[in-house]
Amino acid sequence: MPTKQRLTKQHITQAHIIDSTKEHNPLLDYLAKHHPQTISEERLNLDALSQALGFSPSSMQGYGLSFIGKPLANALYSTPTTKELKELDPKHSQNIIIKGDNLHALKLLKSAYDGKIKMIYIDPPYNTKNEKFIYDDNFVKEYQKLLIELDLLKLDSDGKVLEKSEVLHFLTNPSGDKAHSGWLSFMLPRLKLARDLLKDDGVIFISIDDNEQANLKILCDEIFGEENFVANLCVELSTTQGMKVASAQKGQIVKNAEYILCYAKDNQNFKFERPLYTAKEWDDHYSVYIDPESIKNGKPKRDTLVNFLKNKYPDITQKKIAELYSSDMDFRKYIHDNAENIFQDSNCFINFDFTNEEKERLSNKEIIFYKKYMIFQTSNGTIKQEVSLAKAIGETDDFEAKFGLRKIRGDWWEGYYKDMMNINKEGDVIFKNGKKPMRLIKDLLKISTNTGGGGGDIVLDFFAGSGTTAQAVMELNAEDGGNRKFILVQLDEPIDEAKSKVAYDFCKNTLKSQNPVISDITIERVKRAAAKIAKQDLLSAKELDLDFRLFTMVQKPELVSKENDSLGLITHADLSPQDKALNLALQDSKMLHKKLESIIKDKLYQCENSLYIVQMDKEVLDYIKNKTHDEIVYLNAFDDIDLQEYLNLESHLKTRLYVVF
Repeated sequence: MPTKQRLTKQHITQAHIIDSTKEHNPLLDYLAKHHPQTISEERLNLDALSQALGFSPSSMQGYGLSFIGKPLANALYSTPTTKELKELDPKHSQNIIIKGDNLHALKLLKSAYDGKIKMIYIDPPYNTKNEKFIYDDNFVKEYQKLLIELDLLKLDSDGKVLEKSEVLHFLTNPSGDKAHSGWLSFMLPRLKLARDLLKDDGVIFISIDDNEQANLKILCDEIFGEENFVANLCVELSTTQGMKVASAQKGQIVKNAEYILCYAKDNQNFKFERPLYTAKEWDDHYSVYIDPESIKNGKPKRDTLVNFLKNKYPDITQKKIAELYSSDMDFRKYIHDNAENIFQDSNCFINFDFTNEEKERLSNKEIIFYKKYMIFQTSNGTIKQEVSLAKAIGETDDFEAKFGLRKIRGDWWEGYYKDMMNINKEGDVIFKNGKKPMRLIKDLLKISTNTGGGGGDIVLDFFAGSGTTAQAVMELNAEDGGNRKFILVQLDEPIDEAKSKVAYDFCKNTLKSQNPVISDITIERVKRAAAKIAKQDLLSAKELDLDFRLFTMVQKPELVSKENDSLGLITHADLSPQDKALNLALQDSKMLHKKLESIIKDKLYQCENSLYIVQMDKEVLDYIKNKTHDEIVYLNAFDDIDLQEYLNLESHLKTRLYVVF
């Protein structure tokens, strides 16, 4: 029986080729198209680039961040992924959890989510003595080809490691990954991919501590642009108590805060959705009371707040107002009930064009209405306005939220140490390491995503940990009617029984996990949080998406050369027909929540105006010939395809056909 001839790129004459195995660097693509003289033998010619930019060699030097392994880190950004998705628990949900290396996950997401993510929050490893995060033997094996190309690795004729470069030896040495260079090499490609995924009005928040905050700031300035720096938030996560008191008494400065670096994709397009508020003590400037009837009559009459309050509180004084406002709920409510009529004098920076009548009334010490302002003239001739207390009160975003006087929160985010006291119980899962308060993530979501009206913003966390971000998204949707979607990525990182005994036992005994990994906790927390929200029925009028689709990543098929110079295909995973169609849809820039419809069972699928061939045969060919018109058709070149059937398909579809390698 003759061997079936395998489809190769040489057979494709009219269809488009999508080569997912080829390195793709948008900058190099742009230079090759618009400035071809800067590319030589598929490499960037720096001298030619400097000339194209009009720079002389002496003017090319400037400020920048250098570290061991930076060229490798940049190469990892553009190196194609060797993974594809396999769905573990198919469900109808727009929320996604992916298990596996986040570098591969980000590359898989990029084809469909480029410029689609509104908000990213990550809590990466802090590069402390307890962290180990990159460049082990598996990394060297997986990226062997790249390391050889970069002259970081040499193999002998049998394919065994002959020599590691000094750089690679440093990065794979147990002490190397504790160094700043190792950490920066780890973060750089992931942050560049994160930048690509953000919408033009998107924003990224990165939790960090003192170990790498300074380096991360410079790295982010380079990746996102200094002009897109938004803020360095200081978050109070602990208070001075216990052992810290002793440290302070010894003359040490106690560490109470960590940081969240915030960058916009493009500051010109970005703005926060709303401010956050923190409680404020009574402000003595609110000392004026104006009778509401006099306002209705158009002749506002001033009095002191103290005089007004004496009608109900005869012993009141200016000093007592502040005391009672903080301690007496009835007094506080009385103030709020009359807030529309309590004012403070404030400057008014507008250009006035008074009539003679208005000038006369002002000179007679009357309060007048001018446009939207209620103004008066002081004894020295200055024009001031009356600002109502009602504009300064509202609900706060504090740990103990309350209604009252409030101020807009700046870059000092205080009080989260109160949340940390209960952090182990949040989400009903036990995982102490690095867990952030849910209120903190919800506050970030409040300011950066649509708060209602079915906005549909996508939130990404590719260091998912215990799954706090997912719970925050679901709870906030329940509270404000939003339609946010989450994508979580978490490595199947083993839980060290010696270091995290409680978490290990929780996975082993409660979750029945044979080999406890962090993603076990991620998934369980999201399930429990969803069940709790559903039970509370926080928003009965709206059907909430409290579920998620779970994916893992598996090795893609690959073509290898045989001894007789023929090509052989190595398949690494048993994907379902639906999985194969889904991976084609990702290459077609279709987001994972888009509906994938089966047209011919296990053979042909459709999403919007695209068709995906999973199994090529006469039935599929007849359908495409007779029942399609302008649809784009995608075909995986690594599937079992009869060459003659392919040629028939190409002759019919021509440029409507895309072949994915």
